[in-house]
Amino acid sequence: MLLLHPFPEEPQVRPPVLAYLSNAQFAPVNMRSWPAVRGAIRTGVGQAVMKGGDPESVLASFDEAAVKADMEAATG
Repeated sequence: MLLLHPFPEEPQVRPPVLAYLSNAQFAPVNMRSWPAVRGAIRTGVGQAVMKGGDPESVLASFDEAAVKADMEAATG
């Protein structure tokens, strides 16, 4: 059985996006606390960029939500 490769020769240059994958950071979807944290981010991120918004306090609230969700996931 003859299998044909879609590219007769392997490309010599990798696409630029592949260079970034080794340093990529992905959402921690394997953590049980992630859904709660994701929800806090979705509902609160707009407050950081609104006129008169306070990005520092918004990010701190995300951190607090993450700690709370981690504690609840660990005990529940």
